[in-house]
Formats: sequence, structure tokens, C-alpha cells
Amino acid sequence: MLFHVERSGGGRQDLALMASLPIYWNREWCVQFLDEQLRAPGNENILQKNLFTILTSSEMVAVTRLLAIYHIAIGMPLRYLTGKTHEWKEHDWGVVELGRAFDCWYNAMVHLKDNPGDYLDEEYMMSIFNDIKEDLPPFEDYLDHMFTEKKTTSIGGKEVLMSKLRDELFSPEQDANMSSTEHMSGLVKVIAEIGIKEMTDTNKAIHRYVSANGPELAIYSHKHASQERRIALRGVPATNDLAESSLGGATYQLQRFGRIGIKHAAAVSDVRRNGIVFLPRQPNSMRLRRTFVCANSALALIGLTTSGRRAIKRLELVF
Repeated sequence: MLFHVERSGGGRQDLALMASLPIYWNREWCVQFLDEQLRAPGNENILQKNLFTILTSSEMVAVTRLLAIYHIAIGMPLRYLTGKTHEWKEHDWGVVELGRAFDCWYNAMVHLKDNPGDYLDEEYMMSIFNDIKEDLPPFEDYLDHMFTEKKTTSIGGKEVLMSKLRDELFSPEQDANMSSTEHMSGLVKVIAEIGIKEMTDTNKAIHRYVSANGPELAIYSHKHASQERRIALRGVPATNDLAESSLGGATYQLQRFGRIGIKHAAAVSDVRRNGIVFLPRQPNSMRLRRTFVCANSALALIGLTTSGRRAIKRLELVF
């Protein structure tokens, strides 16, 4: 069984953490393929040689193992909690309560800085957010689903790969993975120190959510936020997904059509995300289809102004 691999570019958000999973798990098969290719007479492929060198390096195996553990123990829980925070008002959970997760993260980094060996302790790493699991049933259900229920379809069949990956990360059976252990201690100290530095940097927004930074700075933290702020921020998204979606949609239009104006590209993006344009699928609804396609085009031309939104809303009411 292999992890799914797809082409990606850049290094935004936690892309490196996500990529570490298939690199670590698929590495053995990739090395075998590259070895076979490089043994072919006359093969002078520089890229293949470079990949083979990197993937057979014990230090690089240690880096992918480090990042993969970080992703399943810290990255995945934080992503889920952040993305779902606005849906859990009934659980008395909001942006301020999300600070509990940041406190757990910060405390773990402080602990690992002095005890790097615990990074390879599955019981410790996979229990960093245990206090939150007890108070937030959907969070516990998510983790159980990801590691005990969710099956991945890939080359070789369909299995709960995350569970097998977790076993190979903390109790490796492959020789190359086992030999990476000697490099882990130094790397853990580095990643822990960086984590602490980032969470205490007053130039970074996250410092306002970490209780260890004190009541004057950590005004959104679980420990120091006011009750008024705590209540006001429940049901509020903790991410900038709406902005990212808008920018991503506009970028897609620019890449697809080339010479389209940026405000027109943004208009099409907003129209699609807001569900303003309704395109019925029934054969007898072609007149409505043409009407709303024209409305779509008109809205793109006027750059999605306020009056444009109102005009489309009126069209929806008419039809």
C-alpha cells in the first residue's frame, strides 16, 4: 500500500508537513524504482541521482520522520480544531477556547526542548490534546476516525494507512527508518525551540492566544481573555478561509483566461462562491439558464458592485 502522491508547488501553510507522510511511507519503493532506473546503461539523469541521494540519506529520513510525527500529533489536530471552531458554539467552544489547543502545543514544545526523547514516545505525542478530547466529543470522534476507521484507496488495495504509518513512525521496522533515530534528538530540540520562539514573538498574531505570554499580551488566550470576548467570539470562524477562497478563485480565472481583468476575475470567483447564479438542469428551463448565464457575465463586467448583487437578487426573486 502506498500513500497518494500529487504534484504541489510552493510552501504555504503546512504543505511540508503533509508531504512528509507519503515521502516517509513511500520512500522504500521510490528508492527501489530509482535504483533500477539508474542502473540502466547510459542513464545520466541528474534529477534521479539527486532524488536517490536524498532519499537514501539517513539525515533526510530523520527529517521526514520528524515532520510526519509533527503532522499527525500536532498539525492534524490543530487544523481540525481551527477549521471547526465556528461550528461548536453548542459545546461552549469558540476562538478563545481554541487557545487551549495553543497552550497544549506550547507546553509540549517546552517539554520536548528539555526531553527530546519523548518525541518518539507514541503515548506522549498522541496525547498532547487529550484534555480537549474529553470536553469536545467531535474532536475525539475525528481522531478515532482518522486512525482507526478511515480507509485509504491506493495502489495495493484499501486500508487504514494512517494507523500503519503511525506504527512505522514510532516503532519503525525498516532499517533506514530505524537508523534515523540517532539524528532525531538534535532535530527535536531545533523544532521545539522554533515553536516556542514563534509562539512568543510579539510580531506574530499567535502570541495573543498563548496564555504563557501573560495577561497584557495574551488577550485572546483561554486563560486571560475576558468573559465578554469569550462569548462574543463563539460561532466566529477562526480561519481566513473566505479570503483565501476568494483569492484562489480569482487566481484560477486569471490563469485560465489570461487577459481577463483582475476585478472581473474576482467577480466570477465571488459569484460562484456565493451561489448567486442558479443554473437549472431541467430541459424546460433553458430560458432561465440563459438568463442567469447572462446575469453571470454582466456581474463579472461590473465587478460585483453592490448594485450588481441587488440586481441578481431581484432576478432570483422574479424567477
